[in-house]
Amino acid sequence: LSNARVFFSKSGCDAQDIAGRFLVGDIIRQDYLQTILKWKSDGNISEYMSAHRKNKTAADLKDYLIAVVNWIEKTFPTYRREMKGLPWGEWYNQYKGEKFDANYLEGEIQKLLDDADVTRPKGIYAYLLTGDEKHLSIRIFDKQVRRVIYKHQHGKCNACTKPFAENKLHADHIKPWSQGGKTVESNCQLWCRACHVDFTRAQLGEVK
Repeated sequence: LSNARVFFSKSGCDAQDIAGRFLVGDIIRQDYLQTILKWKSDGNISEYMSAHRKNKTAADLKDYLIAVVNWIEKTFPTYRREMKGLPWGEWYNQYKGEKFDANYLEGEIQKLLDDADVTRPKGIYAYLLTGDEKHLSIRIFDKQVRRVIYKHQHGKCNACTKPFAENKLHADHIKPWSQGGKTVESNCQLWCRACHVDFTRAQLGEVK
């Protein structure tokens, strides 16, 4: 632990030089060390500390941090401020064995940064690794658009055509955002909760 503190918990320490642009927290308060321990142990810090209590040095933690940073720089060579504070170690643990095309990812990052519907740029990296759009917080249809579409659909669900109160209908993209659809009035439809749930499940392959 004393050896780990030298590497991770002093101002100007090696960990700050190696990975400071990716980590957040107070070095002196050992936030860096806690983050690396959490990543290395998959969240089981106490168990990890107990299993390694007789280690004379923290070489395994140092090597692990270097491996994580090397993976980040190979996968996402262009550094952006959005990369700071992300759970890189968790992603390294899960995806280090997969092959990624860095040039393709860079092109996707730039497109997503330029997309006005993406309201959470910091979630771009999680989205590219997991494919889950929730990380992007895609812009939703505002109340004015909802009212216009509600009137256009005569207060009915666009799928089952049953009448509903406006607040009981879900605004969704006609052409999904993932296929290039934008969050604009011409691409909006209102569905009741049941129809929306069925459609979502079908997309996920739960309904065939």
